[in-house]
Amino acid sequence: MAVSASTQAAPTDQAGFEAAIADLESRASDAVATADAVAVPSAPADRPQAYFDATRPLEALDDEIDRLDDQIEDAHRAKTIDRNTMWSLEDRLDVVDDQIDQAKDSLERRMGIDD
Repeated sequence: MAVSASTQAAPTDQAGFEAAIADLESRASDAVATADAVAVPSAPADRPQAYFDATRPLEALDDEIDRLDDQIEDAHRAKTIDRNTMWSLEDRLDVVDDQIDQAKDSLERRMGIDD
């Protein structure tokens, strides 16, 4: 079983951050595909719970993205990465975050939930 980024030591250099982001990109892609495949319950009363169950993994990844973004900013302040590297890493995180947000929005529309 793969160790999630949240249980690994926090990266402090460019290579560590790139590896952590690559892991998040892969897991986010899998989570988005899973969310896209969620069936909409036929009973409207069941949809809110189905929505929250389907978004739970996406929310967990969103939290990891936020933590990693904070770690990147901390590394920049500690001067273990430069400003351009920070921006480049944050741009990659933004792409992953956007994918997760789009998956959550899609689930909202499909389930008829106004979150």
